[in-house]
Amino acid sequence: MPSKPREWASWQIAQKFYIDPNFGGAIISNRRNVFDSTLDLTGIAFLTSARNLAPVTSRMRFEAVDNLRVEWDLDYDPKGGRLDADNIFAGYSWGRTTVGVGHALLNAVDENGSTASTIQSQQVQPFLSIGKPSGAGFNFAANAGYDFVLGQLQYGGAQATYNWNCCGLTFGYRRFQLGSVRDETQYLYSFTLANFGSVGDIRRSNSVFATPRCRPLTEAATPARLLHAPSFWHEQ
Repeated sequence: MPSKPREWASWQIAQKFYIDPNFGGAIISNRRNVFDSTLDLTGIAFLTSARNLAPVTSRMRFEAVDNLRVEWDLDYDPKGGRLDADNIFAGYSWGRTTVGVGHALLNAVDENGSTASTIQSQQVQPFLSIGKPSGAGFNFAANAGYDFVLGQLQYGGAQATYNWNCCGLTFGYRRFQLGSVRDETQYLYSFTLANFGSVGDIRRSNSVFATPRCRPLTEAATPARLLHAPSFWHEQ
């Protein structure tokens, strides 16, 4: 049987020109402004004053090597003369195992009180996955997030699952160290009975296992709404 066609690489570059720099009078100067027309281009907030040109966005994906997926996302703001975001993610899979690492640089507009401010973050995010939560036998996942701006590990998590024909047992650990925002250690568990249901405190929203074809969420200080979610995760 012939193999399925596969896209080896793609590169998308985009920029928007706004005819009305004041967006019909909706712009509030020196504040964080987010409109549908800016979100259609990028999830990185950049609008603090009237402007015609949006940042240049670059989305590069590489899958020419079997089981290797790389994505490089970059936002450059010519008005500010800086990178709003520079994110690279790579994952390699073999059998039931996927390993990878992500590096994310962020300079996004936020608000501090009644004026615009800047979120600065530079994180490295390693991850490992063996199997999947519903897979037979032993399955394991772990990920973490280290912030170079703050100089500390902000998040770490691990989750182990063992599934029999009749039931499954899961244990999880998560550690958050986000300063005054969140400083917490969690020990989680779940017991699943086939064709019946599960009890415990592990849900899809707090699972360390990543959703297929999505980057694992490390829940670090960078707001999730500002991150572009790449699609290199190995679908098992």
